[in-house]
Amino acid sequence: MQLCHGEIQLTRRSRGIHAAWHFGFAVSFGVESGLRKVGLCGIHPLTQRYSSGVT
Repeated sequence: MQLCHGEIQLTRRSRGIHAAWHFGFAVSFGVESGLRKVGLCGIHPLTQRYSSGVT
């Protein structure tokens, strides 16, 4: 099965977009994890459930 040049190019772009999204997610997850370690959790609405009870 042969793919035309346009399909190959689209596939490469899709892989690049996925890799960039995954890298950004991993970095943000690492930052939130680091903030939890120093006691600054709960600064984001989605991480408030992890707060230590101090409001």
